[in-house]
Amino acid sequence: MKVALERSEGMFREQTAMLDAEREMLTLEKEKSGKLTEEGELLRADRDRLAAEVERLGKQVEEMNATLQPAEDEPEDIVALKSRAELVAHIRLLEVDCVGALEDRFNSAVDQLSLLNHGLVTVGIGHTHRIVGGVIVPPPDSPSADNDDSVEV
Repeated sequence: MKVALERSEGMFREQTAMLDAEREMLTLEKEKSGKLTEEGELLRADRDRLAAEVERLGKQVEEMNATLQPAEDEPEDIVALKSRAELVAHIRLLEVDCVGALEDRFNSAVDQLSLLNHGLVTVGIGHTHRIVGGVIVPPPDSPSADNDDSVEV
């Protein structure tokens, strides 16, 4: 009986040790699970924040695209411009064309006046010059304004 009792006591101790080890494992798993849950919550919060940011930026892109849409009466050659640099280059080209056209028209008008008024002195006249008191006067900021290039009309 004593041997049986000792055997029971040994088995009881073994079972107690096994239960303690099992309890310790469950405690560790529970701690890990808690940490994973906390990390999961942090990741979910980050995901939600990033999703809101993506949505906000998407709306901003849509608004920008809407402002870049061509107007109904906008010419096709302007619509084809895709960047600010292309637009600036196009404006400069138009600027040069306009100045050239202005000079051509001015020279044509001077030629017509010369044909109609024989002896008209057109030396020193340009599209930026003025006639003041019967004299052709260059603009004040031109280099020829310093010289006495004024021509009497």
